[in-house]
Amino acid sequence: MKLKSLSVLGLLAAAPMASQAAMVEMNETEMSDVSGQAMFSGRLFNFSASFDLDPSYSAPNFSVDTTPVLGGVEVNTGFYVNWEVFPSWSVGVTGKYSGTPYYTKSGSANWDPIEFGWSNTRTFRLK
Repeated sequence: MKLKSLSVLGLLAAAPMASQAAMVEMNETEMSDVSGQAMFSGRLFNFSASFDLDPSYSAPNFSVDTTPVLGGVEVNTGFYVNWEVFPSWSVGVTGKYSGTPYYTKSGSANWDPIEFGWSNTRTFRLK
């Protein structure tokens, strides 16, 4: 076990020297002969994203309806309130130089944080 640990430590100590040994200084004439390398300037892609909330609210509504029935009256009462949110989103990544869409994703949803309704129907008989 000790021999294995010592060999790993020796390799780690020699790594910086081995990497520097491969570096060779080049002058301007030698640099002008180098070819086959390309370089892009700027971004390689365009990124776009959007997020939108479209809230919808209905004011509280209370209603009382009466309907005559044989021998009495029927009373229907109700209450309703609603607040909805419709979030939508879109994300896209497009190649800046090729114009090819790499990734696009969009969607929407319906979210009801508050939705409450109540109704009651009673029939009253007249004597």
